[in-house]
Amino acid sequence: MVVTRECECGCGTVNFTVEGPVTYAICREPIPVEARGHGVDVLLFVRKGLLSSLEIVYHSTERPLPYPKPNDLKVWVPQGNG
Repeated sequence: MVVTRECECGCGTVNFTVEGPVTYAICREPIPVEARGHGVDVLLFVRKGLLSSLEIVYHSTERPLPYPKPNDLKVWVPQGNG
């Protein structure tokens, strides 16, 4: 997997390109997993069965934007995905 694009606003969102042999995910929605923290959401996007991006959504104007710490996030998987 290679990061092919970083968001220009500095939020930490990245797009991926998957290279080589892969296993395709089966999911009904393009966002099979989310993580939520204080003032931040992290969204994992799957498109055509492959990981395509990791989006970080901040709900504040704080700058610079720090990456959220994994221990500060609560993972949420929408029902019916998978």
